Amino acid sequence: MYFKRTLEDTVLDYSKKFPIVYLEGPCKVGKASLLKQIKDSKITTVSLKSLSNRELAQTNPTLFLQKYKSPLIIEDIHLAPQLFTALKCAVDKDKKAGQYFLTSSVQFNRLKIDVSMEGTIAIVKLQGLSQEEKLSLTSSKAFIPTKAYLDEKELLLKDKACSYLFHELWKGSNPALYSLEDECLTKFYDSYLQDYLCFEVHNYFKVKDEVEFFRFLKFIASKTSQVINYTAFANEFGISNDKLKKWLSILVDSGIVFLQPAYYRNLPYNAIKTPKLHFFDLGLACYLLSFTSSNIVEDGPLKEALVKSYVVSEIVKSYYHRGQTPNLYYYQDKEQREIDVLLEEDGLLYPMVIKSKSNPNKDDIRHFEVIDKVLKVPRGCGAVLCRASSYLPLTKQDYLVPISYI
Repeated sequence: MYFKRTLEDTVLDYSKKFPIVYLEGPCKVGKASLLKQIKDSKITTVSLKSLSNRELAQTNPTLFLQKYKSPLIIEDIHLAPQLFTALKCAVDKDKKAGQYFLTSSVQFNRLKIDVSMEGTIAIVKLQGLSQEEKLSLTSSKAFIPTKAYLDEKELLLKDKACSYLFHELWKGSNPALYSLEDECLTKFYDSYLQDYLCFEVHNYFKVKDEVEFFRFLKFIASKTSQVINYTAFANEFGISNDKLKKWLSILVDSGIVFLQPAYYRNLPYNAIKTPKLHFFDLGLACYLLSFTSSNIVEDGPLKEALVKSYVVSEIVKSYYHRGQTPNLYYYQDKEQREIDVLLEEDGLLYPMVIKSKSNPNKDDIRHFEVIDKVLKVPRGCGAVLCRASSYLPLTKQDYLVPISYI
């Protein structure tokens, strides 16, 4: 089963402007499938997980590119970063667009390469399926809680059956899952983590103790949507601060978690300044937490945390899958004033809170006043993202917005 990806148009556009397109995202989210879908089916694809291919790419990258002619898809390019010098030489000689398509489960800016690729490469991010992609929808714009966006989404969703939130959260966003029965989820995530721990954590990031790192993953899943307290987390898990930071950076670099920064301007002395942690794929988080059904999620103590991370991940995907990076923050202070999402765009801050209930009220937006009274930044429309069935005004400027509208 192939789901049309929102990112397809952006990748096609970049392939007409740049010699190289670099598609980054966690393993098994469909990077190669997307490229094969939009390119000629006869295009050569080479995986560097193959030991013979990897050895040639690492030891003689020039010969590798002579053997495999462009246009070419190279999967898992991070396993042979030596190729970038040869790629740069090749595209300097022939600047034709759309020659090489690279996939990687490591962020480009974390690769150790010895040559500048500026002007020759377009970098795009792919995550698991978004809500839009599951429903075969595409809004004209990434998520923003304006009336124009919400009106458009209401029309797009007309007569479309929106899936049950907790089931979607529990199942996850990996495309391969949607051709499997729910009973197969555990086996899928078992295989997924074996692949991740072997090829990414062990081979690329050089973590020797994969069992301890797996325990660390389970620990971090229990912290999703929390503000990171490095010392407290390190003490609780029983490792040093430096090791905790290093292992967290691995999860960020490989697209497993997203760090949502605190808002940065005009902060009062009592504002929290460290980032929040969110899993991108909440199905993976639920697997790591040993949640065997969506009912466990809905009735469990981590319900609010998981829903908040789900919503943040969907907002981020709505930008990533259009080739954009959102200016996405949060606000929290020691007086317990909190705004889950501050989206900065065109000089305005769009405040949002996230609730798992279906009937929020004005009390849920009481902390929006922080923007005017404390941060003193012009603000746009606000939203309570919740399980309401349709969007409704709360005030002249703020709305109840169904999570399905992201």
